[in-house]
Amino acid sequence: MTPSSPLLAALALAAACTAPLAIAEVSGSKPDDPKPESVADPELAPRDLLFFEIGWSTPHAGYVADHPDRFRARDFDGIAITPTGDGFHRGANEFPIVFDDRRWTEANVGMSDMERLDLDAAGIPFSMIPLQADVIDAEVPDPAGYFDDARWETIDHNLRLLSRAAAAAGMVGFFFDTEPYVSDPFTYASERYPGKSREQVKQKVRERYRTFIEALQSELPGMRLVMIFGLGADVIVGDPDSLMPALYDGMLDGIAPGTQIVDGNENGYYNVAPETLHRFRRAQFEAHTLLDEEHRALYVERRRRAHGFYTDLFTDSDYFAGEPFFNTMLPCFVEPEDRPAFTEASLYNHARQADDFVWTWTETHDWWRPEGERTTRAKDDVPQMMLDALASVKRHVREGTRPEPIHRILAEAQARRQAHLREKEDREAREARAAGGA
Repeated sequence: MTPSSPLLAALALAAACTAPLAIAEVSGSKPDDPKPESVADPELAPRDLLFFEIGWSTPHAGYVADHPDRFRARDFDGIAITPTGDGFHRGANEFPIVFDDRRWTEANVGMSDMERLDLDAAGIPFSMIPLQADVIDAEVPDPAGYFDDARWETIDHNLRLLSRAAAAAGMVGFFFDTEPYVSDPFTYASERYPGKSREQVKQKVRERYRTFIEALQSELPGMRLVMIFGLGADVIVGDPDSLMPALYDGMLDGIAPGTQIVDGNENGYYNVAPETLHRFRRAQFEAHTLLDEEHRALYVERRRRAHGFYTDLFTDSDYFAGEPFFNTMLPCFVEPEDRPAFTEASLYNHARQADDFVWTWTETHDWWRPEGERTTRAKDDVPQMMLDALASVKRHVREGTRPEPIHRILAEAQARRQAHLREKEDREAREARAAGGA
């Protein structure tokens, strides 16, 4: 999950800053969409917050149907489930690509396996089909084909078929990974749309995402659509070339009664402190101001909020301490004996900022398959400290309590981090002087 786009790099930089996030009042703000004013706001009443898992070990529908007991044994309320496991879908972990230009069949959406799923028996009724915007292994000049009518007729067909499969399985919706891994269908660039102005592209994007949401909700009334990067990211980055506001306006043009849009905060993967997470939560509350006036109240009515937690950054922090993007993040400076309490407190901080659910993104650990049956990139057991943290945080949220404070652990980790940053700065200064004198 190393950021590879300007959006993610900008979000990471914003998260690293310690100054409070200044969000201006914008004319047209909806007065009954209160923005949180302090980190303590979202607490402590008992809440039926949900917990969701997605990652490298995401199973396909047939596997879940064959092994419901393995899912019932975990503390998740729902998981991501791919339609098939036969290699047809080209997203990471076999997630379906929204902009696939191939025409799908019932076999491609796993209809027969979807029909035999019993999510209640598996203990995961809050499950969704993951979607991906971008392939991760090749640059695609026009990844979404917004001006290609024939391609979008195929996309409409595919998504309607997928909606029927989701309904057959009893899914609650779709989890849309909008991260631009290689190509970026969510940012205007003149070379990607020759002869088209920014406004022309935004208008076409709005038209296409009306089609998109109408197709997904066609067989699944009352669905949730999770946007892994919600509009809150645009509040922070402020990129005039972002197509996300136009995308949302298009979805709101076509949204059906009961459909909900869940604004996700994937940037929660890289942040643990309540104050930092709070900055992104405030941005989520301001996001409606980016939309056309006609849609702001509707967006507030239909919007939910979710936060993402990166399991491996806590369970494998020794590894991440050697990775350039991650090696200044706080989990890399927590002593091994303190990691269980730190993980529990951090997951709780994510939970207290959400109003719909928290998802865990897990890479190297397989939550479902025993050793000897692991066929994905996830080859390791889930560490006991993560199992304990999930069970504990779920209990705390449901009961309206909180874990023990970890003031000492945070203070010591912050001190080690600051010492590391000073040492890094001094080393870079010495290297620069040496290079200048060469």
